[in-house]
Amino acid sequence: MPAAPLLPLPPRQAIEALAELLGEGGNRPSTGSSEDGTAWLVLTSSGDPEPFVDCGSFELSGEDGAPYRVPAARLAVRLPVAPAERREVLLRQMRLDGRLVVIARPAEPGSRLEAKTSYVVTRTVDRVALDGRVLASERDTTAFETGGTGRLAPGLSCRPTGRLERAVVEAAEQLLSRAGASVDDAPGDE
Repeated sequence: MPAAPLLPLPPRQAIEALAELLGEGGNRPSTGSSEDGTAWLVLTSSGDPEPFVDCGSFELSGEDGAPYRVPAARLAVRLPVAPAERREVLLRQMRLDGRLVVIARPAEPGSRLEAKTSYVVTRTVDRVALDGRVLASERDTTAFETGGTGRLAPGLSCRPTGRLERAVVEAAEQLLSRAGASVDDAPGDE
């Protein structure tokens, strides 16, 4: 995570404010605190990996034969097995299960943030007949954390894009600007 600013709020208040900002998309983070003053939030999400992980890309041929590139982290891709016959296709699906943990520790004059994200990427490849029957299926999974790399067979490497970690920094900066505005706008300060 890029260096998070020191927030001028006690840990519990900082976490509640971050939870409100990070939960605007509908996923409400769970929060908690301990007796030593440390507070945390946990946000979990599942679904499309493409915005959150980069697994490179691969090349396909269009119906006109022209090549085009597809992000390897794309949620679903249909691939013809035998282009001339088109009797079956490969349905390649990717899924991300992510867990973002933000910890606020007491620090003068407020809280210091730490964020870590765990990523679990699952790739499923089904060989599907044109009538919809699944003829064969393969699945592999990799797990990695912020700053790490996950590997899927054969030779596919995935890395975080940093989008989740940046969201924490942006939310913290938003809180800092609000705190600065409320301090600057206080009556009697000139």
